[in-house]
Amino acid sequence: MAVLPGVSVSLVGLTSDPLDYLPDGERFVVFGTKGGAPTDPHWVRNVLADAEPSVELGDRVVAVRAVEITGPEADELYARQVERRPGFAEYKRKTSRWIPVIALEPVG
Repeated sequence: MAVLPGVSVSLVGLTSDPLDYLPDGERFVVFGTKGGAPTDPHWVRNVLADAEPSVELGDRVVAVRAVEITGPEADELYARQVERRPGFAEYKRKTSRWIPVIALEPVG
């Protein structure tokens, strides 16, 4: 799978679709928007339940720990993503559900 560093990551074995991410220090922050659909994408539940998730970043595979971010930090990260990718604002307008914000923190 071709994944562009700095633009998208792929959750190995959890989704075949590259996910747009927000760099945040060493973390890759991904958003369970599902295009503003009324339900979360399946990968959200799966990555949080996976004891050893990893991401494909370009030609590297990086072991990560998935942490759901909530509250003001999630709001701030989502706002930063909207600044980078304005289409994310539309996803939030299209749904009444909380859009999960997941930090993928490299381990090891």
